[in-house]
Amino acid sequence: MTATTYLQWVADGQPWKPATPVADLRDTLQRHGFTVYVLGDESHQKAQPPEDHVPYSHTPWPGKQPYPYVLAMDVMPNGDLSLDKLGAQLVKDKNAGVSGVHGLKYLNWTDSNGNCWHESWQPKHARESSDDRGHLHLSWRTDFVTSTSAAGYDPVARVKGIDVALTDEEWASLQIAAYRIKAIQDNTPTIVYGVNARTKKPFHATEPNELAVALAAQAKAIEDLKNAGTSVVLDPATLKAALLDPQVLAALGAATAGALAEYHLSKE
Repeated sequence: MTATTYLQWVADGQPWKPATPVADLRDTLQRHGFTVYVLGDESHQKAQPPEDHVPYSHTPWPGKQPYPYVLAMDVMPNGDLSLDKLGAQLVKDKNAGVSGVHGLKYLNWTDSNGNCWHESWQPKHARESSDDRGHLHLSWRTDFVTSTSAAGYDPVARVKGIDVALTDEEWASLQIAAYRIKAIQDNTPTIVYGVNARTKKPFHATEPNELAVALAAQAKAIEDLKNAGTSVVLDPATLKAALLDPQVLAALGAATAGALAEYHLSKE
């Protein structure tokens, strides 16, 4: 049974569960001392029309209501950060494409000047005044109901400067660099880009490991000289020329980027 009204929901036993990003962000904010409500009280449950604090919402977007999930949360002003700063960070991160709030549909919040705003992304960003004061209200998109995009996202830590979340594009770039350094470390002739750890989708790409190819060519040239009975002396000029080879320099650059990638991925 899929309930679409309060009475149907009661008859169905009042089932509900938080959408995955709602649960993930709720848990993070609770660790910072905030009280977070997901399922609405009786006034929400009997409201006409019912909205996102109940599992039979009549205001889902962009798809149908995923019964019995609840796609909203209210954050109360009792945590270790003021709600105006928290709200401003959420808006900033949403507009910057930070994955932790990719699924945010709209936010009601009050800024440091006392202005109350309804910020929505359905799909473009729009702002209008609101009278929903005293807390933060967040509603999520239906197509993110089971998304893990908010796992590990901590807007409080970001305000305090102790966390830097990456956009999907930044994450992909760093992961590609990590695949490059791995290929260089293993001295494999081809870099095989596997699966994006965040999206779980394959990169569908390979490319030559230029450093391995250049070093293999140098090794072959030396071996050929040895086989021909030629004495091999690696004087400084020869070594300098080898290191200034454009392919070697490019590969070493990739290695440096990869080292940075591994550091950032270990922090993500």
